[in-house]
Amino acid sequence: MEKYTIKHLQNQNRFIITNEMGIEIGKLKYDVNNTDNFVILSTVITPDYRGQSLGEKLVQEALDYAKGNHFYVESICSFADKFI
Repeated sequence: MEKYTIKHLQNQNRFIITNEMGIEIGKLKYDVNNTDNFVILSTVITPDYRGQSLGEKLVQEALDYAKGNHFYVESICSFADKFI
């Protein structure tokens, strides 16, 4: 089973997931539109890696970050909406 790593690139407003070779295989983009609104814009997983709950892991990481920073979470991403 392949190992995956999630990284938060805060200066780019995104979370990425990489495979064990360090290749980016998915990303979640967000925006912080004022002092307390965290808006999930999109979640994308490379087609070869879909169906492994990797998108769900990205969304959960983003939600944990938002909760830990006391943000109000919104989404315009239909995938992320399932978890909010």
